[in-house]
Amino acid sequence: MIQAFYQSKPVQDTPYRELVLAHDEGKGWHVLLLGGTEWGKGKSTVLRDESVKDFDEGSIVYDNIYEELMAASWKPYAPYETWD
Repeated sequence: MIQAFYQSKPVQDTPYRELVLAHDEGKGWHVLLLGGTEWGKGKSTVLRDESVKDFDEGSIVYDNIYEELMAASWKPYAPYETWD
C-alpha cells in the first residue's frame, strides 16, 4: 500500500510525505514514512521505518501513521485531483 501526502498545493519540488506498507525479502514486512521536497524515485529520505510481523500488523501501524499525518495537516494526494 502506498499513499502520498501534501500540505500545500503540489507543484514541482514542494514538501511531501509518502507512506508505504511493503514486504522486502531481507527486511520482512515494514511500514515506511518517506519525505522530501525533490520529487522522483529515490529522492526521498526515510523519516520512519517500523518493522512489523505481517500484513495485518502493518495495516494497523500504517493506519496509525496515516492518522498522525492527517492530524498534522497533511492531505492525501490523488494524482488526478482538481485544484480550486
